[in-house]
Amino acid sequence: MLAFVVAIIVFVLTNALSVLLIFRYGMKDNATLAPSNVAKTTFTVGTLIAIAIAASHWVPQFEWWW
Repeated sequence: MLAFVVAIIVFVLTNALSVLLIFRYGMKDNATLAPSNVAKTTFTVGTLIAIAIAASHWVPQFEWWW
């Protein structure tokens, strides 16, 4: 259960960071990356980390793998 709570917190913080990056790079004229690319990359990486954390909830059940 703790893994899901941590995954939700990571996902929400990733969304908030993506919104902040959109505003940060949206105000800048000469950004090296387009604002959508920076926010999309941040959102994608954060979502994958949250999914990995949530999936780790089931890893101890598969002890026959190790």
